[in-house]
Amino acid sequence: MKLAKILKIALNMVKANKLRSWLTIIGVIIGIASVMAIVTTGEYFQEQVTETLEGWEVIPLRLWHQLLLKYHMKKMWSMKIREKAQRLGSNHRIRRRI
Repeated sequence: MKLAKILKIALNMVKANKLRSWLTIIGVIIGIASVMAIVTTGEYFQEQVTETLEGWEVIPLRLWHQLLLKYHMKKMWSMKIREKAQRLGSNHRIRRRI
């Protein structure tokens, strides 16, 4: 088939199925817009995280990890103390070992 005949058949199909054609066009536009929005959002958040981490040059990553670990250990320790106090009752005091 020649290119002109193929285009003529395609245009006739578009004219015959107007609703289907418009729904397809709208679907393609929405799909492209959503992909662009997701990519743009991802790039924005990547820039924000990079800028934030560049501002933390004073605290090395290993030190930051140690600070987080200490925080969580203290939190777990206080939870254990509360559990023991609840089991023993409010009259007993539990001292923290150093």
